[in-house]
Amino acid sequence: MAAALTSRLKGDPAFLLSESGEPQNQEEGEAPFCELDRLAYIVEEIDHATSVVPLGAYVVSPMHQVIANPSFHGLTWDQSLQLYNFFHFRQPDLSERAQIIENAEGLVRAGDFFDPLIQDLDGAWVISKDNTGSYTTLRNYVYPGAFCFHRPESAHYGSVYFGDGRKNPDIAFMI
Repeated sequence: MAAALTSRLKGDPAFLLSESGEPQNQEEGEAPFCELDRLAYIVEEIDHATSVVPLGAYVVSPMHQVIANPSFHGLTWDQSLQLYNFFHFRQPDLSERAQIIENAEGLVRAGDFFDPLIQDLDGAWVISKDNTGSYTTLRNYVYPGAFCFHRPESAHYGSVYFGDGRKNPDIAFMI
């Protein structure tokens, strides 16, 4: 039900919602769906779509666990300006990538177990240098307000979201 709602949040976590976005009566016999449930869904969707790590920041251990790479020292400047060197930091949506982690025998290459950003909608991500020339920045046009960064030749990277929680309805016209 949360995916069907597109209105702004009201700010009351206990506010009960129905599929139409109107207040819900608790006597309907269904489990109550409140604004807090909707907020949790929105946060999970945004995190799923916009959490990004550079190539090599994580590795697969011999125990088939994804762990932070202690020897990661960042991408070069040229690498950091290429979208194919950035990946979603999440469980892979692509089944072949999920199987790589489970069925790995020997070494797993750094770019083989996360979903690459280049498989997202063309034009959904924009990569550039910041104004200071110190960082590479990535912006997501599907969720305006999503911002990722990497300081080339260092292990410094991250992502943050400052938005209203809604997808960009005009993305098809922007690409």
